[in-house]
Order: sequence, then C-alpha cells, then structure tokens
Amino acid sequence: MTDLTKVVSTGGGHLVNPDEWTGADLLRGLPARLHMVLEATATANPGHPAFIESGVTWSYADFAASVVAVAADLVIMGIRPGDRIMIVSENSVAASAFVLAASRLDAWAIVTNPRLSDRELDQIYVHSGARRRFFMRGISTEATSHADRCLAASQAIGPYRDIGVGPLNDAANDEPVHPDGDKQVAVLIYTSGTTGMPKGVMLSHHNLMFAARSSGLLRALVPDDRVYGVLPMSHIIGLSIGLVSTMMFGATNVVVAKYDPAHLARSIANDGISILSGVPATYQRLLAHKITAGIARLPSGRLRLMSVAGAPLDLALKGRVEAEFGMPLTNAFGITECSPSISSVRNDDPRADDSVGKILPGIDTRIVRAGARLVADGGVGELHVRGPNARSQGRSGQSSEPPIDNPNERWICPCTLVRGGPSHAAGSTDASGRSVRHRRSRAAKAHCAPMSNSSARNRKPAISRIVSQACAGRSRRATAASRRVSSRR
Repeated sequence: MTDLTKVVSTGGGHLVNPDEWTGADLLRGLPARLHMVLEATATANPGHPAFIESGVTWSYADFAASVVAVAADLVIMGIRPGDRIMIVSENSVAASAFVLAASRLDAWAIVTNPRLSDRELDQIYVHSGARRRFFMRGISTEATSHADRCLAASQAIGPYRDIGVGPLNDAANDEPVHPDGDKQVAVLIYTSGTTGMPKGVMLSHHNLMFAARSSGLLRALVPDDRVYGVLPMSHIIGLSIGLVSTMMFGATNVVVAKYDPAHLARSIANDGISILSGVPATYQRLLAHKITAGIARLPSGRLRLMSVAGAPLDLALKGRVEAEFGMPLTNAFGITECSPSISSVRNDDPRADDSVGKILPGIDTRIVRAGARLVADGGVGELHVRGPNARSQGRSGQSSEPPIDNPNERWICPCTLVRGGPSHAAGSTDASGRSVRHRRSRAAKAHCAPMSNSSARNRKPAISRIVSQACAGRSRRATAASRRVSSRR
C-alpha cells in the first residue's frame, strides 16, 4: 500500500490526480493472495476492530488467527490446492474467514446465498465441481434447511461453531495452481441460474485486489471508517468492495446478514457508520421506514459517503436521499466480470443527474459499432472494457468463449450500449447520465473487429448514457472468464 497511499493528501484525505494512475500503479506492491492482505493489516494494526457482528467485535489479530485455524481444519477435511469449496452463507465473519482460508490453501471460494432454491444451489454444486459444501447454520434458517437436506453434519471449524459440513466429493478435480496473483483464481461467482444453467465467473486474486485498492483510494478509506456490510458477499460488490477493500485499508466491517432498514437507521445513529453502499432498494426502504416509524428526520451520525450500484438510479429517489442526509448519493456502474467496477461518480465531484461517473483509473474503454468503428461523441455504441479488474482467461489459461477481437488485446464486452460523451485528454471519462429504463436489445451479439491499442488509447470515450443492457438477463458476452464445467464433463 505504500506507493499509492502517498498520493492521498493530508488535507482532508483528497486524492491527487487519480486519473493519471495506471493499472501498473494500482497493481504495484500487491501480494499474490488475498489472505496476505489480511496478514499485512493484522501485523500493522492487530488490535483494531476488523468486524463487528451482532455486537461482537473481532480484532484483526483474532480474525487472522481464525483464518489460519479454519485453513488447517479444511486440510484435514480433504481440501486440496485447486479445489473449489462452496460456502452457503449470508454475510458473516465465518463466511469471510472461509474465503480467506481458501486463499491460504490455493482453493477457490464460492460464496452462495442460502436464499437460493434447492435446484439453484444443487446446480452450482454440480457445475462448479466443488470438493465440499459448507453451510453456516448458525447464521440463517435457510442455511440450516439446506444443510439438513444435504446431510451436512454440524461441527466446529476453527473457532466457528455449527458449520454444516457436506460429504466429500471424491470425483472433484483439482485445478492448476499459479504462483502469479493475476492468474490464480480466488473466487468463482455465480451470476445466474434462475431460468437456466448457472454461469460461474472466475476472478483472480489480483482482479479483486485491484478493484479493492482503487475503490479504497477513491473513497479515501481509513482505519477510522466503519463500513456497513449489507451487500451480499455472494455478489461481487459485497466481496471485493465490502470485504477486501475494507480489510486492505484497515477499516471496520459492520457485518449485516440480512437487510433491515430499522437496523440501518439505528446503526447510522449509534454505531459510527461512515460508509454506506447499497442498491436503490436499500435507500428506498430506508426512507419508507422513516415514514412508518414516524421519524421526523433520519440522523446522519458519522456518515460521510453514500453510494449506489446494481440497478438504475431514479433521480427522484436520489434527490430525496440527498435531502434527507445532506450529502451526495454517488452512482456507479460495473459487472461481475470486472470485479465489478467500471465507472463511478466521485464523492469530491458529485453530480446532480443520474450519472455513473468517470471510468475508473487504470481501466481502458472504447465505444464501437459493427466493424470496430469508433463512435463519435454523442453516438451510441457497444462498450468494451479491459484492465486488471477484468478476468479474460478461462480454465488452464484458455479462453472459455471466443474473444471479441484480437485475444492479445484482452477486451471484454459487458453487452451494454452506451452513448458517448465528450472525450478527455487524461482519460477522465465522464458519464453524464444513465438511463432509468434498461431495455433488452437485439444487439446482444454485436460483432467487434480488431482495433489497435493505440487508437483505443488515443480516443478515451466518454459515456454520456447507458442506453441498454445488450444481453438478456445476466447472460452477458463478457464471460471470457466464464467456467462452463458442463461443457467438459
């Protein structure tokens, strides 16, 4: 962290020229594995609170020790380097420890929401080829129900009690292990399966750390911050931004298993919450709670930053939230395959519209039409992204789907149509608006011919509007890192 934290000024924690940072800058000095981030923070500030869960505080030293203990028990249970382990849990300290224990073993963590159906969980288990399933029974009744159905006996793993341990899958193969943090897979995140086969997105240790570092620096995250950890770790924002970024910058994660607007209001008022990230419904339900509870005005406490992502932001909701708390509600855009960040409105440069902000530092984008024609300012085209946040390789170094153009250029396509805005010399790419209404487009398979790296760099496109998600549901073509296990069985 020493290289880039120097760009944070002592005067109020504002950032100095973040648009000049490169991907190499943001990767510099990162360790090879996620658990090493925890170890560095635990060494530097062992007594500082890492988590607060249901009134119980875990210091960084205590949590790091628990990760070591969990990893040792997982080895006894037959978990090998390259195995996948399925962690069925709401947000919890235990689930966080299992993710980092998997990192210690070079296994892949698959955090799954216990509120998924039996069929969805079983599909993920088969599709991933997981070695074992672990159910955090003490966290939710849904996890307990799945554990009982899967004959997962309850036992202690490390300091964590009432963990349902599923049977060992002897048929599970162990994937290759790479010493490079850019190549070694850390997590396998499933983004669909409700209506068909699930899609697993493989993200490396450095994918997650790059997104975590960028987010933490842009938010000027410090150890004194308390982050309200409500976004599910089974989704990428809750994992890379909620868990890894908070840990990387030594802040405190106030763990929330299930969202309750009354709990959020109390936590802001009484528990020192300074960072709140949510989806639009997080804020909508909070304002509704204010009315039903008869609260004249919601207290802001130590809250200094509010952000929203995951769905289109309604301007009326944005205005109501900002009026209530007296601070900006910043919008962002991303996809799982980009860990998830692509663009974000910055807290020191708020917007009055529904902008999704500037392209994040270290990330390249382009806006093209068929034949790789660059879109002029104000035109509509398909957004392409590349950078250290984006996973472009599949299993064993092979691309699991055809590249959108020259594979050496590593562009991926979020299947999103955007309207280009003014270009900016230093890569400061504005998004001056986001469509409230996402339409499914027949342009889902827009073809993109090769384009030189230089032409893409010279024409940093600006996003003025997200016109539509070009792929139905979540089956985006940006799944160059998608793990189609069924195709090789």
